[in-house]
Amino acid sequence: MIDREDALRLIQSVDPLSGSENVPVQSCVGRILFSPVIAGLTLPPANMSAMDGDAVRRADAVQGKSLKVIGEAAAGHPFRGAVSENECVRVFTGSVIPDGADQVIIQENVDRTGEDIRLVEPISASAHIRKAGIDFSEGQTLLKAGATLRPRHLSICAA
Repeated sequence: MIDREDALRLIQSVDPLSGSENVPVQSCVGRILFSPVIAGLTLPPANMSAMDGDAVRRADAVQGKSLKVIGEAAAGHPFRGAVSENECVRVFTGSVIPDGADQVIIQENVDRTGEDIRLVEPISASAHIRKAGIDFSEGQTLLKAGATLRPRHLSICAA
């Protein structure tokens, strides 16, 4: 048996990151990162709707006012135009917010008649928009080298 000082010297002489290996992400819990995890993309990549509703200019979101529906932006199928004064675009959770819009009015707060909507409730303090890069941005260090991976880190590594 060796004494405490010799044991500490031996432990400190070992390089904890002596080499790297590729390991499937589901086998990484408890492993130590050899190099940092760097975001390869921005997430979300654009301003996205957090709710189903209508993308509008906040200045036009006045209770009782009618707005013309000029199109639709389904998730994965962005609207190719821009929202102008007194216009809106129907959006769904995960839709890209069209140019010109800075507010989503949730669908429960409008009456729709044909191609027009009317706001029937006061505007929400929330814009109901997930801003581009709110999760992380391309090039951002998400986990530092030497970090011990825990279950909560695996989704970031997989992303």
